[in-house]
Amino acid sequence: MSNRSTSQQLRLASANGEAIADQRTNNEQRLGGVELDWDSLSLGIPEDSPAEVEWNRLADIYAEQAGRFFESDREILEAWCTWVGIRQEATGLLHEEGLMVRGRSKPDKDRSVRNPLVITVAQATKELRALAHHLGFSPEARKRAGVIEKATERTGNEDLLSG
Repeated sequence: MSNRSTSQQLRLASANGEAIADQRTNNEQRLGGVELDWDSLSLGIPEDSPAEVEWNRLADIYAEQAGRFFESDREILEAWCTWVGIRQEATGLLHEEGLMVRGRSKPDKDRSVRNPLVITVAQATKELRALAHHLGFSPEARKRAGVIEKATERTGNEDLLSG
């Protein structure tokens, strides 16, 4: 009798495992496809760029969080990485050149004007704030999505948006 009971339990466990696998497949399809392959760097992100550094940073944080990002999220994650790169590069140049630069147009030729990189940094920051909202990188977005974070864990994205 114990053999039959064990055999029945194995069949039930197998059927339950298949049901869970089917449910996972259904959830993946409903939520946007298969989980994101963080090891596959997109063509839209140049190698050895600040955007690639950001992609790798995100991969280190989220690759082990099953169901956090899907392949359907790839494009918006690429946009995030691209804007992080733009902001970092523009901020670096802004620090080198300063807030005021010599005018380049004919009317501004003999005077100092605001560095155009200020606009680039501001635009990149604006884009990052919007993307952070969609990706759940901001505290407000995580709260809205019901993501509970350990008090000691931070992704570092908040620091990018604070400056």
